[in-house]
Amino acid sequence: MVYLNLSPLEYWDPSRRFSAYGHEWRKIVSQILQSADLEPRVKVYERGSAVNMIESLFWKNGDKHYLGLVKNPTEQKELPEIAYSSHIEGITGQPVDIHLEFRKNVALINLRTKEHLGVGKVFRDRFWPWEGNLYEVVYMKGAQG
Repeated sequence: MVYLNLSPLEYWDPSRRFSAYGHEWRKIVSQILQSADLEPRVKVYERGSAVNMIESLFWKNGDKHYLGLVKNPTEQKELPEIAYSSHIEGITGQPVDIHLEFRKNVALINLRTKEHLGVGKVFRDRFWPWEGNLYEVVYMKGAQG
């Protein structure tokens, strides 16, 4: 167990979240996770950098594994304030090219488009923020999780 002596509630404030304070907060939490040898199952990038408020959600149903990408929308009233420190689009933003990086080789199927994206660790796709993306993730034998 790690006691951070930090509250994530303050992190919700966009002027803090997208400032140097927010960057340091993420750095502290990332270092703790890395020291515990924990890393995300997938990293998602858009426009060549870290995602812009896209949340990765994994779940399992029977023997099948799924990944959902959803926009974690910023409230409309916050957008003018955020614009000063970072470019954030709401769920009505434009479609963007994304790439997903998995820790292990997987087969990836976009269930919305029915497109088989292949087998590997890195995949490219398109993300529509007002819809989200849904994938079936097929782990190679012995590579689950």
